[in-house]
Amino acid sequence: MIYHINNTTSTNDEARGESYRHMDVIWSEHQTSGRGQRGHTWESAEKQNLTFTLVLEPAFLAPEKQFLLSE
Repeated sequence: MIYHINNTTSTNDEARGESYRHMDVIWSEHQTSGRGQRGHTWESAEKQNLTFTLVLEPAFLAPEKQFLLSE
């Protein structure tokens, strides 16, 4: 399912909510505290870029190996 939010601190913050499940997309028009992997931060002008988080809960991958998905 795709969830649209007008403004949020970060779609990553939103994705931590218990209402989201595997393969859900949280999309926002504007983020005030966007961040990437390993503590990197970034800013995006409102409505100028895609700002979303895809929730993945892979059962085939141990939690300590999660970063293999992004290599």
